[in-house]
Amino acid sequence: MRLLRASALLLAIATIATLAACSDGTAPRSTSVNRQYVLESFNGHALPATTEMLDLPLVIASGSLTLDLTGNSITRTSTQEPTTPAGHGDSSQEDSATYRISGDSIYFGDPKLCGDSCDALRRGSFSDSIVTIFDPSFTLDGGLFGYRIVAN
Repeated sequence: MRLLRASALLLAIATIATLAACSDGTAPRSTSVNRQYVLESFNGHALPATTEMLDLPLVIASGSLTLDLTGNSITRTSTQEPTTPAGHGDSSQEDSATYRISGDSIYFGDPKLCGDSCDALRRGSFSDSIVTIFDPSFTLDGGLFGYRIVAN
C-alpha cells in the first residue's frame, strides 16, 4: 500500500513539474528579438512623407530598423532636401543603440542615464509585425516612425 502511495505521489510531482515547465501565450515576451523592419510611415503619413527642419522641407524617403538578439539596434533613414538653398540633396543617417522590450513597449538607449521617462530616449510600441517609435530628437517637434516587419 505504501509503495502505491509513493508511486502516486511521485507521479503527481512529475505531472506538476511538467505543467510548470510549459508556457502559454500570456507569458512575458523576450527582451530581445532578431528581426528586420522597413519604414512605412512618418507622423502617420505613408512614405515619401514631408516635414520641416529649420523651416526647410525635408522628405523622409525610406528607412529600416534592425533588432538583434543581443539587444542592439540599427536604424537607417534616407532623406531628401529638394529645395535646400545650399543644395545638400539626398542624405542618409544611421543610428545604433541598445534596445529592450517590456510587454508591448520598446525602449532605445541607455536607461541608466535617466530611466524610461527620459525625454532623450526613443521609445514606442512593439508587436510581432509592427514597431512604432517616437524620436524626440528628430526635427524640432520629434517624429513618429512606423515600421513593418520584413524578416525574422
